[in-house]
Amino acid sequence: MKGYKKTAYIDRKRISTIPDFDFTSFDEEITTLKNLCEVVKDEKGKEIAQAAKNYIIIRLSGIIENELKACVPKIIDSFGIAPSQVLGAETMVQVDLDRFKEDWDLKKLLEEQYKSKQITMGKIVTLQFKLTNVHHINNVFSGLNNVKNFFNWLQDIMKPSESIFKYVKKFGDERNDIIHNLKQYEEEPDELITTINNLQGFVKLSFAITCANIAIDKKFEKGKIQKMWEMGKNPLDKTISLAEFEKITKKHKK
Repeated sequence: MKGYKKTAYIDRKRISTIPDFDFTSFDEEITTLKNLCEVVKDEKGKEIAQAAKNYIIIRLSGIIENELKACVPKIIDSFGIAPSQVLGAETMVQVDLDRFKEDWDLKKLLEEQYKSKQITMGKIVTLQFKLTNVHHINNVFSGLNNVKNFFNWLQDIMKPSESIFKYVKKFGDERNDIIHNLKQYEEEPDELITTINNLQGFVKLSFAITCANIAIDKKFEKGKIQKMWEMGKNPLDKTISLAEFEKITKKHKK
């Protein structure tokens, strides 16, 4: 529709739930889940083992979502990414006018929190996406990297034996089935550990290659770019060279 603008919202309460960027705390959560998988192997009670596996999937989903929610504002704020690059040029940011009844000086409050980094442009942008949804993940990281389709780009870089998009989507579907359809998670603990490692690797790799890609676009020093690139070598066993990465990336740019 001509003249229509998408609207983004500022919600102070939800912004406060966005975690600070720190992989260490998430790594500890991941280790706890993998240890729980080992406990499940020795659990004799089938109902207890099943409940534990269901819990692990739901908890893993929360960890991955929060890691992504921490990564996105870190990237936007550190590199000074324009919100329009992620949200689209036609998006307006709106504050619910009803809040002025509760906080007559909301504008001043937001300004103070923005200065203190409690509210940042990255957090406002991140708030507009649901990062348990594979399509939202694709949208936000496509925007950050200025590529046509993030998962297609990642697929071309990694060349895995199966679709990364389908893998992440399947995990999201399984999580939804457990929560909303009372389904039971059927895989064995060892396979569950593999899923945990793969999804944690996906988040770290997405962060590392996004940082490297933006640094290349912004013409950072080669040494700094190389360090960012090497951050992503361990997750998912990436062996591609930085030069090849740049070559592949050019084909996927918008």
